Amino acid sequence: YINNLDLSYNPSKGYYASERLTWAGFLPVETQQYFKTDTKVEGYATLFSIPVFENWNWKIVLGAHAGFSALLAKPGTALAVTDDWLSLDGTFNARGWNVLYGLQGVGMWENWVELRMPIFEQFLWLDGFFDAAALQTQGGLVNMNGRSTDAVAFSVPYSDSARPSFSGLGWDNVAMSLGFGFRFAIQQFPFRFYFARRFVFDGSTIDWKTKNGLDLVISITQALN
Repeated sequence: YINNLDLSYNPSKGYYASERLTWAGFLPVETQQYFKTDTKVEGYATLFSIPVFENWNWKIVLGAHAGFSALLAKPGTALAVTDDWLSLDGTFNARGWNVLYGLQGVGMWENWVELRMPIFEQFLWLDGFFDAAALQTQGGLVNMNGRSTDAVAFSVPYSDSARPSFSGLGWDNVAMSLGFGFRFAIQQFPFRFYFARRFVFDGSTIDWKTKNGLDLVISITQALN
């Protein structure tokens, strides 16, 4: 990995990049047999820092993140996964999209852009964010517009067999959300409380999936890895 951040748990400038490889299943009798790759890139920049009070600056930090993960079959074996599926959970990624939790992903692309402003720089920050993410299952890319079924009247995201891989990625395969909230910059209390509004963009118009109000998201700041 490459780590050029000024502060790992609450950076205001610098960049970070990592590549992690996982080989699961050393023995044929093991239930999980896969090869996993995780790629992550993050960057931060302080847009401005203007002294307002003696001990407080009006400061805005821009942060951006992109990550891609994939589960692959090992040479000579079929992909076998029981617990370690990739997931868009609506909490740590694709904030607000908890309807996606439980889908068994084999490919995941997730991104965010944030504007961060300190309330008390060592303790509490106000964040605004934009998230965009896509998930590939063994049945194809997930269509975020969803469809109704006999069991439920509202639209449920589903795997689209007509788009088996990321090479066929379309607008309706990308879950997006906008929001804001508070983040504690304390390593012993790494909680984040956000309000999010989910939507899908078709290239010209926005289809809001959060119809009324905002979705509450309670999350935990994740350590870099």
